[in-house]
Amino acid sequence: MKPILLPLLLLPGLALANDCKHEDTRQLALDLDGVSLVRFEVNSHDLRLDGVPDESVAPLQIRACASDPDYLSQLVVEAQRSGDTLRVTIERRGKSSGLFFSPTYANLEVQARLPAGLAYDVEVGSGDAEVAGVASLVADVGSGDLEARRISGEVRAEVGSGDLDFDDIGSLDLRSVGSGDLDARRVRGDVQIGSLGSGDIDLDGVAGSVRVRRIGSGDLDVHDVAGDLVVERLGSGDVDHGRVLGAVNVPKDD
Repeated sequence: MKPILLPLLLLPGLALANDCKHEDTRQLALDLDGVSLVRFEVNSHDLRLDGVPDESVAPLQIRACASDPDYLSQLVVEAQRSGDTLRVTIERRGKSSGLFFSPTYANLEVQARLPAGLAYDVEVGSGDAEVAGVASLVADVGSGDLEARRISGEVRAEVGSGDLDFDDIGSLDLRSVGSGDLDARRVRGDVQIGSLGSGDIDLDGVAGSVRVRRIGSGDLDVHDVAGDLVVERLGSGDVDHGRVLGAVNVPKDD
């Protein structure tokens, strides 16, 4: 896979902020011709992605912040093309230097306005991501946070110890939740949940049915469901439900 060299503009440092001693802003124009999927690797940084009409698409707006000016060059946003997939990597390449007790930081904030009709895949480590107004979303979250709004199609996600917050989505396929939490509202289709470990899941307003394969020690709270609620296996966790119009099938604790 050969990297695509895209125009990158580096502007002078701006006014200092409490959490941004040294700063620069950049723009990265993406070549989206023939692309059907955009994958963002956020790592420990921050992403705001808005789906917009084609005529409103804009270059990525990038803000780099660091405690030391030498760290700014370590902060990289790079795009690579493979077939119809464009991968955008947001990362730091380098290490801090100086006294071990001196506070150091180097992080990136990326704002993206990209076509609403594309599919998007977001991988978040310990950073944060916000996604709104796109056709579909696949998300893999470690210890960070993800907010998703106005997703017209399916959201597929899994989370470790982080938090997921979804509102106004087409349907939800939640593969696994470790010790993290999910709060989902206004789901227009079905909700499928693979496994819930020790975290919490709160569902409010599901137009379809809710099916959960396995709950460990975590808690499931479900309200306002137009279809059925089915939990196949329940460990030591709790299930609280209300206003479920279809059948309710929740086993006793294993």
